[in-house]
Amino acid sequence: MSIQARLVDGQSTYEQEFTGLDISEDVSEEGTLILTLEVQTDKVPDVKPEDGGDSGFNPKVEDWGEEQKGDIKV
Repeated sequence: MSIQARLVDGQSTYEQEFTGLDISEDVSEEGTLILTLEVQTDKVPDVKPEDGGDSGFNPKVEDWGEEQKGDIKV
């Protein structure tokens, strides 16, 4: 598997190929196939967005609240 992404600065790219990918599958009660992919990645560069704002990787949050878990359908 490989990932290629253009970062928020509009110029930088992130590319990485993976081997040893762990894939697990499950089926929801509705019959939807759920695939979970787990890989170890290199550090993604923290760049500034084109508009000069912050990248959002270090948000300041006063109260996270309770953790919520959920599935993302692909």
